[in-house]
Amino acid sequence: MERLKIVKLSPTENMTVLVETPVPRARHAEIAAELMACGGVNCEQVGYIEPAQDRAARARLQMMGGEFCGNAAMSLAALLGFREGMPDGTETDVPLEVSGAENTLFCHIRRISECEYEGAVAMPRPLSIERRVLSCEGFSGAVICVRMDGITHLLLEASRLKEADPGVLLRRWAALFEEEAVGLVLCDFARNEIRPLVYVKPTGSAVWERGCGSGSAAYGAAAAWMTGKAVEIPVRQPGGVITVKADAERVEIRGRVKIVMQGEAWVSSALSESAE
Repeated sequence: MERLKIVKLSPTENMTVLVETPVPRARHAEIAAELMACGGVNCEQVGYIEPAQDRAARARLQMMGGEFCGNAAMSLAALLGFREGMPDGTETDVPLEVSGAENTLFCHIRRISECEYEGAVAMPRPLSIERRVLSCEGFSGAVICVRMDGITHLLLEASRLKEADPGVLLRRWAALFEEEAVGLVLCDFARNEIRPLVYVKPTGSAVWERGCGSGSAAYGAAAAWMTGKAVEIPVRQPGGVITVKADAERVEIRGRVKIVMQGEAWVSSALSESAE
């Protein structure tokens, strides 16, 4: 068995584990899969804290599939603020390197209480937004495809899904896109509500996320694209609200992060042996 130092955080209930123990990237996917399968850890995604190459950045966040994750970025910024002992009500910008982002970004955090922070981060601008007709399992229709660095989100009006299995649709459609992660975002456009299902290819995991930062960003970017106007939308999802500001050039998300616990997790020795 091997011990890993971990911290668990809750950005809009999108339970996120950040691994502080150095782990070779070749092992990220398998270790993340083991942590996500552990009922005691109970998380939806895993990121790894690494030293930053940019001297101006405080740290690097490398996600389990190499994707960009705004929620995890806000979580790391909140953790750094917590460890620096930020006073209540103060705020700061935390420079971070994040997988799926070409340049160092600034994550803005404000301390609400000792273990709760409000965060805001600029998401990578979508590479493309288009309507595309997709078919599977008796469903056929137009889906809004929002391609980002490392992840593509497929936006679909939930009422059109009928009896098709979302998990089957997502796994079939994921093969059509080169990104390591693909999300199926079931939307109620009239109420600005989403239910995001995210499939990460390297781990083979498909998770109904309670609060999805990139899915929220995709929703806001698609709304700006459809209307041709800048938007600011409170995107409701099972874990709460993530607010999105989007226009033709920029997408930003804002939400709350709670630090849940820190401690150690054990991964099997088989993983260590297979990585050598």
